[in-house]
Amino acid sequence: LVKIQDAAYFDALGVYSQIIFMTIGLCLLTFMTFKTDRTRVFWLLLMLCLLGIFTSRNILYMFYLFSAILSIFLCWHFTGNYLGQKQKKALLVAAAFGFLLIRDIQFVFSIDYDIFYVLGRFAEFAAYLLILTNLYLIKRKSKRAH
Repeated sequence: LVKIQDAAYFDALGVYSQIIFMTIGLCLLTFMTFKTDRTRVFWLLLMLCLLGIFTSRNILYMFYLFSAILSIFLCWHFTGNYLGQKQKKALLVAAAFGFLLIRDIQFVFSIDYDIFYVLGRFAEFAAYLLILTNLYLIKRKSKRAH
């Protein structure tokens, strides 16, 4: 019985850690798109998101809802960046955030349907693969410049 409780504790710890770190990451990316030096904007955004998530009855649902809202903004920003630059790397980043937005939307519906959870994980994998590809292209270009 103690070992089952320990497993449940570590499972909850993992879920809450993911929620906190993903929220920090999305808020930081959103803050960076504002192009401001005022860190109070970041802290305000982060505190509003974390308070909204952790005061909710359904923490996971609110986490994916806040993630979707931030992902909409980031997708909009990076798509505009691509349309202004017309570079392949900018398209990769815009597509990655599009897949993260799909992931968040899928997870909102996965509460009732397991297939949406699986589709959300595939969209998340595709997003991180695109970000990794973009990182590789940037590193390769910087090595050629030296």
